[in-house]
This record gives sequence, C-alpha cells and structure tokens, in this order.
Amino acid sequence: MSDQANIRPQFTHRLGEDWANPLMLADAIGLMTFRAKGVLELISINLEADVQASDQIVKAALSATIAEIEDIDITIQCYHDAVSGGAR
Repeated sequence: MSDQANIRPQFTHRLGEDWANPLMLADAIGLMTFRAKGVLELISINLEADVQASDQIVKAALSATIAEIEDIDITIQCYHDAVSGGAR
C-alpha cells in the first residue's frame, strides 16, 4: 500500500467543464502565460527603478511565477489525461 494520496486536481476554474475542447485549453494556457510574463515584466521594470521592491517581494513574485508555470504543466498533463483516458 502506498503512502501517497491519489490526488486529482480540480481544474474547471482553468478549463471549464469541457475538458476535450482544445480552444479552451489554448485560452487557459494563454492566460496563464500572460500572467507569468506580466509578473516577470514587473520584476524587470523593478530592477531598473529608482526605488526597488524588497528582496522578499521579488522572491514572492518569482515564486508566484514558478507556481504559474508549474500550473501550466499540470493543466496540460490533466488535459492530456482527460482526452486520452489517462494513458501516457
């Protein structure tokens, strides 16, 4: 018996109810990419500003960007599993 929980993320907030719709996936990934790029752009602007955010804020922003990129990966994996019956 495995100690790992069988966790199945709920991604309807990303893709809606229609998992098999590639346009919904494209829209969801596009928005997620836009958010990640937006945070990185703000960090880039911050580095050149006269008054910069604290290291703690920059670290939090980078962590949020990493989490968004990981969400993109998980969303694509879940989509693949949904349309292929879980086969890899």
